Amino acid sequence: MILYELLVGALPFSAGELRQAGVDEIRRRLREQEPLRPSVRLSSLGPGWDASATRRRTEPKALRRELAGDLDWITLRALEKDPARRYPSPRELAEDIRRQRRDEPVLAHAPSARYRAAKFVRRHRLGVTAAGVMLTSLAVATVVSTTGLVRAQQAEARARTEAAAKGEVADFLKNQFKVSDPSTARGNTITAPELLDKAARTINTQLSSEPSTQAELGVIISEVYRNLGLYAPAESLAQTALGLRERLLGDDGLETASAVLNLGNIYYCQANYSEAERLYNRAFEIRRRLLGPDDPQTLDCMLNLSALYGEEGRLADEETLATQTLAIVKRVLGPEDPTSFKLMTNLVRVYQRLGRYAEAEKLGSETVEIEKRVLASEHPLVLTTMTNLALAYQSEGRYDEAERLHTQTLAIRERVLGPKHPDTLVSMYHLACIAAQHGERAKAMEWLHRDVDGGDFDYNSMAGDAELASLRGPEFDALLAKVRRNAAAMRGTEANQRQN
Repeated sequence: MILYELLVGALPFSAGELRQAGVDEIRRRLREQEPLRPSVRLSSLGPGWDASATRRRTEPKALRRELAGDLDWITLRALEKDPARRYPSPRELAEDIRRQRRDEPVLAHAPSARYRAAKFVRRHRLGVTAAGVMLTSLAVATVVSTTGLVRAQQAEARARTEAAAKGEVADFLKNQFKVSDPSTARGNTITAPELLDKAARTINTQLSSEPSTQAELGVIISEVYRNLGLYAPAESLAQTALGLRERLLGDDGLETASAVLNLGNIYYCQANYSEAERLYNRAFEIRRRLLGPDDPQTLDCMLNLSALYGEEGRLADEETLATQTLAIVKRVLGPEDPTSFKLMTNLVRVYQRLGRYAEAEKLGSETVEIEKRVLASEHPLVLTTMTNLALAYQSEGRYDEAERLHTQTLAIRERVLGPKHPDTLVSMYHLACIAAQHGERAKAMEWLHRDVDGGDFDYNSMAGDAELASLRGPEFDALLAKVRRNAAAMRGTEANQRQN
């Protein structure tokens, strides 16, 4: 309780509400009602949220991000109603806090679906008895308790192993990034892609005897490559990491599922939707079986699948799955969890594509407002929502409003992501479409030239977008031919890399 109040600035249950509830209701709540996670409780304080953050010398959003995750689960484990689930002593609690501060895996984690089901049975034992299944319930409780003990012991051993691996990963990354230290760099500069290339080479040469660490780093660095829009090296590293985890851990473990999902994300970014869907479904089935349908990792897979359906043109399927997943996320993780924002952002795009512009505008405006409050205003997710909202304006013919929003988004993306990032190019393309719609041919062609010169560009969109029909002519056709040549050369380069 002290830890909870130190982190949040409030107790798990409102003292005022408890005083009004009466003794029996107080007992029932303390016995049966699970306390909110500290990060969620912080958000529920209203004006008190700012005061708590100020007393902790930080910003409200930063404090919530710091609490979300390990600190949430450490605190809730210390408050578990089942003594067998709590820390055995203050020493174990202190050690888990130390692990969190060292960025090592902690023993506390989100309760599984099996554990939540067992708690439900215990809370409603009289009703279960009246239904005539007391004996079965007791047997199930015994099996669950035994399984839980074995899993807890396995989790502790795995946490120690992972902590050692994380230490190796941390040392590796520190060595790779020493080149940014002035005493080491000696005046030379190095770019982020160069650092990644150096790290990737080292993984393949110096860590061949440490396949577990090699796989861990492969997943991490391939994800960074993907975020930078460098998909070819990302794919190569991700494939190697997945192969290592399949060999070391089998085809259906959680670590393997993470590597599967990582590779699926890279295929998704390359518009290889059939492969991405296969991998998304595989990761989803593993996580649903091992963690349950409401676990955050399972919900991440559902989010990715719904977005994939949209890219394949299956808008009804995307809307159904995204709406279903959003309801679960709000119930399990809260309405201000980033997964909620991602789903709401995707739904804005779905409504826009389905011609339901009023719904798209309403949800988009609400989502941007919440995201800016909870996340930073330059967060990539905020920019994606702003783009989808601008497209809704565009579809309604409100080009001035759409242009203002696309221009704001482009300025931030150029500053944060760089002028050649795929997201930056997308903003330029939308501004070209608006300029063409306004009849500003020269301006539209200028945006398209910047797009083509900026990096890998989707010529199918450029060739087929109705808003660009007014640009047809020798200059546009020459630009389109250049894009097609670049795309063919890129495909040839990637094919050679795969062959080699």
